[in-house]
Amino acid sequence: MRFSVLISLDENFDPHLAQAENLAALFIALKDEVFEIRELAVCIIGRLCSINPAHVMPFLRKMLIEVCEPQCHYIIIIIIINLLRIMQHKLNNQKQTKHRTNVEERQYEIIKQNFKM
Repeated sequence: MRFSVLISLDENFDPHLAQAENLAALFIALKDEVFEIRELAVCIIGRLCSINPAHVMPFLRKMLIEVCEPQCHYIIIIIIINLLRIMQHKLNNQKQTKHRTNVEERQYEIIKQNFKM
């Protein structure tokens, strides 16, 4: 049932999903016991980053902090570091093509400061 609901949330719903109250429900899906549901939630949240970064990024930051707590396994930390590197490459490419917005520029600076990249 949860999978069917998430799979039906296509780009048409993104403006509504990017609102703070709806984001909270999506982040609850990240803690689901079924991997496919967690995967769909990550894909949807990733889409929403470009629509409403002011609401999405604090949720993502909070989730990353929870994941990176000391009891976290080493492999998870490596995966997160690799994802951040991918984000850094994406942002660097946007900077080269001069399509980076002020919000994206600030997010890049926060990533550099917090993860010393």
